[in-house]
Amino acid sequence: MLKRDSSVEEQMSAAKTLWVLSFDKEVAQNIREEEGIMELLEKLSKHDNVKLCKLCNGALWILKEKAGVREQEPASDEKAKEQHIFISYSWAQQEEVVKIKDLLKERGFQVWFDLEQMCGSTLEAMAAGIENSSVVLVCASEKYKVSPNCRTEAEYTFQLKKPIIPLMLQRHYRPDGWLGMMMGAKLYINFDGKYTFDHASMMLLKELQRLGNEQLIPTKSVPLSQAVKSEDVADAVSVPLVKSWTEAEILDWRGRHSLLDDRWTRLLGAFNGKRLHQLYKMSTTAPDFFYKYITESMHLELPEVLDLANALEEL
Repeated sequence: MLKRDSSVEEQMSAAKTLWVLSFDKEVAQNIREEEGIMELLEKLSKHDNVKLCKLCNGALWILKEKAGVREQEPASDEKAKEQHIFISYSWAQQEEVVKIKDLLKERGFQVWFDLEQMCGSTLEAMAAGIENSSVVLVCASEKYKVSPNCRTEAEYTFQLKKPIIPLMLQRHYRPDGWLGMMMGAKLYINFDGKYTFDHASMMLLKELQRLGNEQLIPTKSVPLSQAVKSEDVADAVSVPLVKSWTEAEILDWRGRHSLLDDRWTRLLGAFNGKRLHQLYKMSTTAPDFFYKYITESMHLELPEVLDLANALEEL
């Protein structure tokens, strides 16, 4: 399908397939050994059709990365001082991501955002953006997971061991496959509509403040202490009512959800309001870790998992 007599649409489909398959190291080796494939990808990477060009360049990037062909160029001292926040996202979530970018810029952070800095550029520009970043925001969604371009960015970030802050952009989505493995038990900041944008934003700023103690410094004349105002952080992590629950209130909650028998008493007896709140946060920000914990450590069966999840939802 990559051959000269194939249509551009067929060539694009083939190039995208090769790009996706190339993430598997063994498959990448087989592709490189297939006579004429690399040469054809190189030729089509200079095609007049921009989409075909980008797909071929993407496949070549991964194939060369897996072979160890490409070496990272050392950043100059000047570039090292210009470190920024790199936002890795799917175009399907562009509207929400633009709001996040605008917020960060307003707070004085330098942001690498492909709508502004990568339009029509190559994957080398993406690589430079990640290499010179202090932290990468990974905007998780189903669209992000299935995008070879997003996976290329995420894997390169992981390869360089850059700090990652995962943002959840899709309601009820649980990262699986390569994205789930890469994120592990990291806590997500929810920009999926579950909380207000202001609430999620302040959680993000708080995490950036934590990283900023070592390496992340806002540009312009906005000190980090002003970029993340203490009262803003307090609003973002305001103490929910459940955190101050008394033992009687916890028993009332358990009773309303049929969690009062001996088994549930053994499992939940040590949980005060603060611990219940943290358990709920774990279920929303790190669902994979949460379900692994309650099934393997608490030994819950599926009906019990559903009962507990439902009760936590109604805290």
